[in-house]
Amino acid sequence: MNRSQAIISRIRSELPKKAFQPQPQRAWIVPPLLAVIVVGTWFVSYRHPPWYGSLLIGLAIGQAYACLAFLAHETLHGSVFKSRWKQNGIGYLGFALAGFSPTLWRIWHNQVHHGNTNVPDLDPDSYGTLTRFRKIPLAKFQFKTGIGSGHVASVFFFLYRFSYHAQTVLWMHSAHYKELFKNLNRRRAILESVLLWCFWIALGFALGLRGAVYAILVPWMVVNSVLMSYITTNHFLRPLTQENEPLLHSMSVTSPRWVDWMHLNFSHHVEHHFFPAMNWKYTPLVRQKILAYAPEQFLAPPHWKALYWLYRTPRVYQDDTTLVNPYTGRTVDIAFVERELRGLGDTEPFPKAV
Repeated sequence: MNRSQAIISRIRSELPKKAFQPQPQRAWIVPPLLAVIVVGTWFVSYRHPPWYGSLLIGLAIGQAYACLAFLAHETLHGSVFKSRWKQNGIGYLGFALAGFSPTLWRIWHNQVHHGNTNVPDLDPDSYGTLTRFRKIPLAKFQFKTGIGSGHVASVFFFLYRFSYHAQTVLWMHSAHYKELFKNLNRRRAILESVLLWCFWIALGFALGLRGAVYAILVPWMVVNSVLMSYITTNHFLRPLTQENEPLLHSMSVTSPRWVDWMHLNFSHHVEHHFFPAMNWKYTPLVRQKILAYAPEQFLAPPHWKALYWLYRTPRVYQDDTTLVNPYTGRTVDIAFVERELRGLGDTEPFPKAV
């Protein structure tokens, strides 16, 4: 039993039983979120407010979709409903704008990612090792356009990357790593994704140019940006590992309380990997206990600081604890970055290429 598993067992014994029971009342946030989406879509499409008003409404619609996505994430882990069809209902609502279905998410996220978090070249949410980079052509495109590459294309990373990554998992990862995705009904997942994209294209034509831009395109970019602002901080700055040790392979971030409230405590990601099926309501309590039992191992820097260091560091792994830019040879020790994230500073200059 590793350190994380020992602490998980200890914390589990101290939490209330209801923390591990589905809480369907949490789904009551769906009606007001849908109201924002429906009313906002109608208003920008048919009332034609000025562009700045339409943009503000589009941003609000995007935040509503993002909240639905966070709810879908929790629901598909089983923390809201036991009923599979109810879980799927929330899942379709939450991930529809991103262009994929719960059929893909259950396998991709719940099974493959959680079962292989930061395992070299098996975690679909990792850029992988230098060996993988050299073997797979797509890895080169992903690195150049990805956060931390220094390439001009990385400026647009957050605006589209969640939807893009979902499609790479659906069309490429699931085909290449057949054993990992053996439980995926790939035909159904592909069909559902195609139908969702067709739906949004058809809706865009029905709403007209203004509606398509402010009620679909802008919200789509908001959803991608909000979700990726968390997803990138979850594991990209942590070491590779061969076993499930959340204190090592995962990182939380610290956000203002109002942001945590709006985003369903998604900043509590180590806590989520401790107890994936736990409702987000209890993750702050888990954080308190982790800070009591393992403060030296738990990492939760301010959200802005985590994003800053993502832009300053490459994404490919030279080894388990070293990030490398394959084109320049510049390497960064993850331990160095961790000290910076903890606010400890470092007496050494920023690592140079070797």
